Amino acid sequence: MNGWDSELRRIAREEREAHPMPERMAAQLDELLDQLPDRPARRGRVSAFWVRAARIAAAAALAALIILPNVSQQAAYALREIPILGVLVRVVTIREYHLEDADQRMDLTVPQVTADEPGLMTATDEINQNVDEVVAQLLEDMEDIVEQDHDSATPEEMTEELQEYAEQATKTTIEMDYEVVTDTEDWFTLRLTLYTLGGSSSVQFRYYHIDKATGQTVTLSDLIEPESFETVSEEIKDQMREQMEADDSVYYWLDSDIPEWNFTEIAQDQNFYWNADGDLVIVFDEYEVAPGFMGCPEFVIPETAYTLRSN
Repeated sequence: MNGWDSELRRIAREEREAHPMPERMAAQLDELLDQLPDRPARRGRVSAFWVRAARIAAAAALAALIILPNVSQQAAYALREIPILGVLVRVVTIREYHLEDADQRMDLTVPQVTADEPGLMTATDEINQNVDEVVAQLLEDMEDIVEQDHDSATPEEMTEELQEYAEQATKTTIEMDYEVVTDTEDWFTLRLTLYTLGGSSSVQFRYYHIDKATGQTVTLSDLIEPESFETVSEEIKDQMREQMEADDSVYYWLDSDIPEWNFTEIAQDQNFYWNADGDLVIVFDEYEVAPGFMGCPEFVIPETAYTLRSN
């Protein structure tokens, strides 16, 4: 074994001690080290060539194993097809609001999104701030129901006062829960589900997306070209008509006698997500494009109906 081989082995030992690595990476490193010659190679042009090539390949691979996990996340984004280098986004429940009696019920589960990579902190902070605003609005809605003036109260103070005045409330239910819809090497999607019942009921969704490659939150207008809004809308209309023709129990507000109710085009910030097959799915809230019995309609959009933005 020559001096270069010894140096590679020494570096590998030091790096393994200084930076503990996963078992799979350690096994790869051991396999590479085993490829290094442990005795002088036979002389000759052919054998010398292959020994030199093996050393270069092993050295390059060793450098990749040692260096890449410790480089900046900008480089890691370019390598996100390697699962071990993926960006981890976590969602935890940080607060819960519960209030229930014979006349009303409030059940809010509040998530917080975090990420290890500083480059994603702007996106996670933006999502968390928006979620807090949604929660504050729900608490204010409950406050209006019990007809109390708490304009200066914090969410925690409002919850305590709502409990005190619960008996004065009209019958209502407000719920909020969340679900991680997508969490891949490239993409993260969180969905809030908001449910209200009081006189009438409604279900609304809030979708939050992070493009892990850019570290930015994404809306539909960031994702597809402007002209795609018209083509996607026409695709949805076609699917609506097909469903109504195939099933008399299906009904959408389309081509009706009340023009202002008719669905015309999706919004710039329309709810969407990517399903398990990688298809774009457009989502509508209850009552947005159909009567309440239709629930929250979803439409799977073929790739031919839209063009992704190139940047």
